[in-house]
Amino acid sequence: MHLFGEDGRPRLVHLKTRGEPAGAVVITWDVRHARALRWRVLRSEDGPAAGPFDDTVVGGGQTLVSDQETPGSRDDHPEPGATYFYTIFGEDEHGNWLLLASPKVAVAEHPSRSAEDDFESGATRSGWLDAAWALRAGSGAHPHD
Repeated sequence: MHLFGEDGRPRLVHLKTRGEPAGAVVITWDVRHARALRWRVLRSEDGPAAGPFDDTVVGGGQTLVSDQETPGSRDDHPEPGATYFYTIFGEDEHGNWLLLASPKVAVAEHPSRSAEDDFESGATRSGWLDAAWALRAGSGAHPHD
């Protein structure tokens, strides 16, 4: 049995992204019913990572943002105006790595807002969060404008 799963099993919830005035992107999350032993977050402009160690593949386009034992990540080197795919992996007690979420984040020129993908309350359950789209939708503008 895996540490993370579907249908009432432990899962990643309350995924939040926020830009900081210094230009960093901060990603936070909670886990329900379990904890991972280790977390890896990768970043790419091309798309989500397929595996937790794709950053070691030469020419793969993935950059390691964090590798740690506590949930959450901070990317101090995003390019203003770029759109990134962050891929979050968790390692369970058996050494299995599982892809938990792949938020898509548009880095603002002057970040000051945050976006949240709350899987528990019925928000986007796909694991994708486009912060720019969420901010436009929240402002009353049509999401495709």
